[in-house]
Amino acid sequence: MSATISPIYERTGRVFLCLILTKDLTEYYETRRLVELQNKVIAERERLLLDITENITEMISLFDLKLNKFLYISPSYEKFFNINIETLYEKPEIILENCHPEDLPNVVEFFCKPTNGTKELEYRVLKNKSGEPGWMTTKVTPIADEYGTINRWINISRDITELKKREQMIRKWDKLSAVGQLAAGIAHEVRNPLTSVKGFMQLLAQETNNKYTDIILSELERIEFIMNEFLILAKPHQDVQMKLSNINEVLSEVVVFMKPEALLYSVDIHQDFDKNLPFVQCEPKQIKQVIINLIKNAIDAMPSGGNIYLTTSITSDSQVAIEVRDEGAGMPIERLERLGEPFYSNKEKGTGLGLMMCYKIIENHEGTIHFTSREGDGTTARVLLPSAYNLS
Repeated sequence: MSATISPIYERTGRVFLCLILTKDLTEYYETRRLVELQNKVIAERERLLLDITENITEMISLFDLKLNKFLYISPSYEKFFNINIETLYEKPEIILENCHPEDLPNVVEFFCKPTNGTKELEYRVLKNKSGEPGWMTTKVTPIADEYGTINRWINISRDITELKKREQMIRKWDKLSAVGQLAAGIAHEVRNPLTSVKGFMQLLAQETNNKYTDIILSELERIEFIMNEFLILAKPHQDVQMKLSNINEVLSEVVVFMKPEALLYSVDIHQDFDKNLPFVQCEPKQIKQVIINLIKNAIDAMPSGGNIYLTTSITSDSQVAIEVRDEGAGMPIERLERLGEPFYSNKEKGTGLGLMMCYKIIENHEGTIHFTSREGDGTTARVLLPSAYNLS
């Protein structure tokens, strides 16, 4: 309650009486308390919303169709595109510059075409947050005002590069499975008569001095080599003895084994291993086989010599990463995407089966293998294996 006292004076100036006005302030203070509480709730919600939008990996933006500008852009855009947020507010069209040229027309149509319902688009980008070509998906949800007029869009975008890589790996593994089944069915049937033909040709070569017999024997040996690779590929892996292993030690043994061959081709192998690497449940001989194959490919990619960088690290999700990087000529994306296909190889007489074996081994270890390359800038093979932490 509040009280106001007003004195009333006589002509002589003496206080004659006092006028006291009182007012019940209960309702006023209750209303003010409710308003303060409501403002506090609103501030907490705004802070919570800000915490969410600033820390989620998805990119969220609010676009005003009438003003033709963004009203809000989440900080994740800046992390993904490596562009200042203020620049995005001023020039929103700059995002389109990162779209793959082949997908750009579809992206422009997607954002410019009016919609009354939610729509979604997958498209390629020239660079993701890792600086590599990647994939994005954007979902647009229209927002209508009280009159039913759509005047704003909420855009939610996310990086699906890893998802696309996994899909590609699954397709490759399906091919590997098909080749393995085929090899299991025909390898022995072909190998036996092949051995007989080779034996008779060797006898014939001893009895005659025909220049073509050496060529025939050479080609038979090549067929035999391919069939042996098929047999290795078709071998069941259920009996493989997995054990806790220090990947750094496994790779160190590979380097010792490969150094003489590398020096022969003027190639230096540099090691940079994470000393705090967790153990991996693996079959060391098979992991060695994979890394040896990758190093051999790296050596072949540098006929004039160069450097190979072999590194290990731990990823944010506690996987063990192994990278083999060369300084070769690199390769275009269309060739890169075909790596691991049967009988596709960058080598003149390569079969592609060695790389298929690498994919198969890593698949059996519940890991992944991925290649990145740029023409003139070498190739990097990245193998990810689950650490013992993840398996437990």
